Amino acid sequence: MLDVTDTHLLECNEYKVDASGNVAYYLLRAVPKGAGKLETIMLKPSDVISLHKFKVALVNRCIFYTASKAEHARNIMRLCQFPLRAV
Repeated sequence: MLDVTDTHLLECNEYKVDASGNVAYYLLRAVPKGAGKLETIMLKPSDVISLHKFKVALVNRCIFYTASKAEHARNIMRLCQFPLRAV
């Protein structure tokens, strides 16, 4: 899990495939640090790579992500460092 927000831990270890076998969506899990419920956020690969799209996807769920472009690149590398499995 990645600790990059004040309110949630993020983890990504699953993805959904499209008809051709490529990654259609990554399943990002936002685990609350305190009370609250686990959120699963489906993100297209382009939404994970783009800092702006990533921030928008999280802010739509009231999760504030304040990483810089360089920090975001490092966070994504750390987030996906473990083998992902298709679901």
